[in-house]
Amino acid sequence: MSPKKTAVLVGFILFLAIILFWSVYRPWALTWGATDEEIARPMPGDDIVARPVFDATRAVTIAASREEIWPWLVQMGYRRGPGSTAGTVSTTTVSPAPSGSSPSSRSSV
Repeated sequence: MSPKKTAVLVGFILFLAIILFWSVYRPWALTWGATDEEIARPMPGDDIVARPVFDATRAVTIAASREEIWPWLVQMGYRRGPGSTAGTVSTTTVSPAPSGSSPSSRSSV
């Protein structure tokens, strides 16, 4: 294949990759896991930024009650969660943050 044909082929493949990225992958990636209702409904802060530069709604559905999930979720607050020194998450227990660490949320909405 001549260098000119190779360049045209590479350009065409790149063009297709860009079209697929913007029309298929990106919309999916910005809304993965979220239902149409979750994507359409207003979110906290929407009244503060009328026209955001970036907008994404991603979700995870967990088959458990708020009371079961909250102890794990609260550890994901500021300076908390796996890898931090403020507390650790386990699949069976929740270890409290050490005394003197930054407070996190106390309840779910």
